[in-house]
Amino acid sequence: MGLRSALARLRSPLSTLTGLRLRTQYALVLLAILLILGAVVVGTTQFFQQQTLQQEQSDLDQTAELAADQVDESLQASHERLRGKSTEFEPNLTNRVEVLQSTVENNEFVLALVTDENGTVLDLRGDVANETLRNETIGSDLSDESHIQAALEGSSDIQSPTVEADGSISLTMTASILSEGAVSGNGSSAIEDRIQGVLVGMVLMNHGGNAPDVSLPGYFRPLQPLNTSFQSAIVEYETENGTVEIHRTGGSFDDAITSTARVEEVGATVRMQRDRGAVTQRLQALQYIQFGSLLVVLVSMLGLGFYQYRTNLRQTDRLLDGFEGLSAGNFGHRLDFRGAREWEQISDGFNSMVTGLREREDAIREREAQIREREQRLSVLNRILRHNLQNDMTVIMGQAQLLTALESQEKRESAAETIVEMARGLVDHSKKARQLETIMENADGELVTLDLASQMRQLLGEYS
Repeated sequence: MGLRSALARLRSPLSTLTGLRLRTQYALVLLAILLILGAVVVGTTQFFQQQTLQQEQSDLDQTAELAADQVDESLQASHERLRGKSTEFEPNLTNRVEVLQSTVENNEFVLALVTDENGTVLDLRGDVANETLRNETIGSDLSDESHIQAALEGSSDIQSPTVEADGSISLTMTASILSEGAVSGNGSSAIEDRIQGVLVGMVLMNHGGNAPDVSLPGYFRPLQPLNTSFQSAIVEYETENGTVEIHRTGGSFDDAITSTARVEEVGATVRMQRDRGAVTQRLQALQYIQFGSLLVVLVSMLGLGFYQYRTNLRQTDRLLDGFEGLSAGNFGHRLDFRGAREWEQISDGFNSMVTGLREREDAIREREAQIREREQRLSVLNRILRHNLQNDMTVIMGQAQLLTALESQEKRESAAETIVEMARGLVDHSKKARQLETIMENADGELVTLDLASQMRQLLGEYS
């Protein structure tokens, strides 16, 4: 009973630890891994989405700045061409017709006019609505115009965009006409003596609703290579009446990333837009890939978990069943684990323990049987000795009482002899008891069946 109680006490904590707790811990580990992986995927997706939007915004800012710089460079190039034409005039502007005609024919200018040193229009060429307007313009005084005054003072300039009556948007450039051989100095008075007029060129930047279909300059050519399927570029100008759109490449988007850059030459704004939906679609595709990868990982983990359950938890249950069998006294239970080397070692160790416990149990049972047999023999011996001792002592006590009552010497001697004989018998009984005890101690515990009748007949036959 002590061995079984020990096994039961051993099995109880093992059952609690490996039965309930092991399964619970296993489930909690899987759940924790699921939560961690989910949090990592969601956090990574959010972080990547934020980084992607920031990168898109940064790229769009750079694109807007680059586009504005290129528009600025195109305007400066046109202004330089106008300055180049201003150097082709002869003294007193005698070849003004030829220069004006080549200006509007070979460049992006739709209208070109020239003034004298006082700001009076001498001639103009280009896109004039009618001859009457042309005749009215020739001879008019433009000296009050700020850009004409600046040019007469030697400061060439590009004017801000102007919205015409027909809705078109024009841009005016001026270039001072220096007398032949004149060299610019530092003082304005010295420059004024050499200026013999102003060359004015007008560029049409936007046709407008009623403007004739003429080719526009290439200022916005840097915006054309843009992929208009998911981004657009708008050139705008702020006027007193609101924002005027000078140029647009691409369409409009309901949800867009926006960036702006300033065209310094004319004070216009380049506004770049990129469809946020296209970016969102890419991010969603990435999310699908990430969650698909997470699903693959989870399925793999579940498969691995099922395999571990079959190879570990189920074998743990079999181990617990083995301990339960041992606590019930079933020492014939054996285990045969497969899988990891540790499980094979556990099954070998369990089987060795079962073999040892079975041998010990058999030895204990054999010892208990021997003890019971010895107790039985001692009990029989005890009854025999007690009976013989009681009889002999009764005789001795009776003869001892007669000694004092007998008068005859012969009878007293006879009683004394009886007492001595009985005493010797007691001594013989003690010797025989010691011999029997030695014989029982040295006995092998096996029972032998004897046929007393045949033994007695054999003895009688020997003495007859």
